[in-house]
Amino acid sequence: LNVHFAGSGIFVTPSIVYRNAGSVGGALVVWGISGCFAMIGGLCYAEMGSMLPVTGGSYAYVSEACKSLGKLGDVIRFMMAWGYVTLADPMTATLHGLTMSTYLLGVIYPTCSAPYVLRVIVTLIFTCLATVINSFSVIVSSRVQGVLSTVKCLILVSIVITGAIFAFRVNHLHDAPMFTLDTTVSKIVVAFYACNVSYSGWQSITGIAGEMTDPRRNIPLAMFGGITFVTVLSLLVNVVYFVILGPATVASSEAIAVSFATATWGTSGAVLIALAVTISTFGTMCAGFFSSTRSILTISRYGQLPAIFGTINVQSSVPLTSLLLRSFLAQVYASIGSVDNLVPNMVFLFCFFNLLIISSFFVLRVTMKNAPRPYRVPTIFPVLWFVFLLFLSASPIVRSVENMQYGVMIGMFLSGMLYYMLFVHFKLSLPGSQVLTCFVQKLLACAPCFSDLDVSVKE
Repeated sequence: LNVHFAGSGIFVTPSIVYRNAGSVGGALVVWGISGCFAMIGGLCYAEMGSMLPVTGGSYAYVSEACKSLGKLGDVIRFMMAWGYVTLADPMTATLHGLTMSTYLLGVIYPTCSAPYVLRVIVTLIFTCLATVINSFSVIVSSRVQGVLSTVKCLILVSIVITGAIFAFRVNHLHDAPMFTLDTTVSKIVVAFYACNVSYSGWQSITGIAGEMTDPRRNIPLAMFGGITFVTVLSLLVNVVYFVILGPATVASSEAIAVSFATATWGTSGAVLIALAVTISTFGTMCAGFFSSTRSILTISRYGQLPAIFGTINVQSSVPLTSLLLRSFLAQVYASIGSVDNLVPNMVFLFCFFNLLIISSFFVLRVTMKNAPRPYRVPTIFPVLWFVFLLFLSASPIVRSVENMQYGVMIGMFLSGMLYYMLFVHFKLSLPGSQVLTCFVQKLLACAPCFSDLDVSVKE
């Protein structure tokens, strides 16, 4: 499982982190702190995941915690589900697609940026391909993810080894001051946002807990080992970038792994690394489709989305309707977004969601205090994570910047409230919706499945 923890953000975010951290030392500190808090978050997830080893991950934990809040709990878990399904999750898939298109088209346009329209087209093609692969079966999808995620880790390890060798010939680490005060709180927040994209892979593990072997044991082990591995690897890769390329190149490079390969392996090596990054990022995209569609499935089971998204294919057990929904929304965001816009919006949402999740963590400590916990995290850790998330979530709201980029998110949440009032609270239905649901089920050979959360809680 360790290879799945390395997010593809490591191939695009180092420049964003450095530009906003203001110095080499500041950037490395941000990477280290982000890794520590990723570990804390992962251990909190491990406690909840080992206690409730069900498909759906974070939504399942929030749902169980919200049962004690009555109607307010219903609203909270719905708005989390709505924001996750319509905004944060498809944005993640879009970011993976744009990363792939940036590296792949960098081979064709080595001296300039590729046309935006061409980037979008390539992103759409990769999104469709990931959808097709995940629609076959769980086994096929898992094998593809494993192979391609391993390629990603091999790329990062090869960068570290190459950098260690070339460090005897060149060292640009001190071309700029190690630490400066040339930054602001808002920029530091953006730097943390970019780091969190690279560390976000650990959150997908609990989403497929219901399909893991012995999740009560394997989730904590996977969290600790995977996050430690990725944190150390990310720090080493960034040090190598600064040593071989220099701070100026790190700040300006869109495809930093290609810049590194050009400086060390030459043009042929740059082409090879660009193709390898494209392939490995595709593995990350496939992994995202695999885990996130299970969360959408769980959300629909609880009546928060149309019933058609709570079905699975009767032959492959793949949630095809959830898969198609994520694919469609990802392609919509690919048509209107860019990496620089997606990263702050996406991570802001995930920080907000994680605030709800860690709050649910404390609620479950009270409402399910007698439930067996194969793993229990020290209380100081979730408290620290809560404070950190509160800082990251509040900063974009209170800082004096142009917040037009958050207008789309506000609009989507308002539409979610309207949907909740009409179709969840008052249980209205559109004319012909049942006929359409039946047609889609027959077309995709899908059938409803029961909720494994209820089974786990009863056990």
